[in-house]
Amino acid sequence: MATTQYTAMGTYSHPPRTADVTTQVTWTSSSPAVGTVSSTGLVTPAGIACGTTVITATAGKNLIGPGNSDEVVAGTSTFKVTDPNAPGCQ
Repeated sequence: MATTQYTAMGTYSHPPRTADVTTQVTWTSSSPAVGTVSSTGLVTPAGIACGTTVITATAGKNLIGPGNSDEVVAGTSTFKVTDPNAPGCQ
């Protein structure tokens, strides 16, 4: 089973630029039994279950700057764990 490194990119409107914000977002896994995600976006299969988990990167007002205190930016991706040697886990 391999790990996967996710990257979060932020697009800013003023001044216009795109930057790597991987270590500034909050990473979560919808199914930690399938895969866990570190604070730096490294996803690791849990080794207990196969299936899919949704990996989410969320940035709140501290990253996106002044403005509406309820602003939240999120991005998601699906991480799939398979094991050709386990029945029903292709």
